Amino acid sequence: EWLNRPNVDFRGVEVLTNGAFSRYRAVQAQVRSRTGGEFQYQLSYTLAQSTDNASRDSELYAYNDLAARAADVGPSAFDIRRSWHAMASWDPKRARIKGWGLDFVLRSRTAFPLNVLSGADPVQINNMTYVLRPDVVAGQPFWLDDPAAPGGRVLNRAAFATPSGARQGTLGRNALRGFDFSQLDLSLRRTIRLPGGVESRSVELRADAFNALN
Repeated sequence: EWLNRPNVDFRGVEVLTNGAFSRYRAVQAQVRSRTGGEFQYQLSYTLAQSTDNASRDSELYAYNDLAARAADVGPSAFDIRRSWHAMASWDPKRARIKGWGLDFVLRSRTAFPLNVLSGADPVQINNMTYVLRPDVVAGQPFWLDDPAAPGGRVLNRAAFATPSGARQGTLGRNALRGFDFSQLDLSLRRTIRLPGGVESRSVELRADAFNALN
């Protein structure tokens, strides 16, 4: 909460409380191979939803207004609705290719929420972290296609307007979503056994490619 100019000695007082709340729900599934084989894998999937009214201390700025706090209920800043993970490792047993190995890790998830802010400073405090969300302009798309931009799209500034007064705009908190994410990492390895010695000794040569499809 923010107390604006409580007396002549203070321009404002920031009050941090435990008045925020959160709720997390999820369904998780996993499939994996038995150990010991030359091909091992693990697949996992999560369907989840995380909601709150303050994922960070700086997000709760209700000005002692319970209705404003209710309007802040939305997806958590870290909310990921769906995520997939796949891992596999191949260690062949056949003599001609024994010692070689191939590993991969695939990670994929849906986008994080995107909280659009108007930049308005209703209580006029320098470097203030509490800012208001904009009003939604009817008939305007939130995104515009732009092949030159990362991800191929940009936010449409015309879809938002600065709210009047010290109120939240009509756009909900964390109402938009950014970009989905996926990454594939690959490893090719070769283990060479060294002769001699009481204990088995070996040297491993490997080539790793992180984010191999980018």
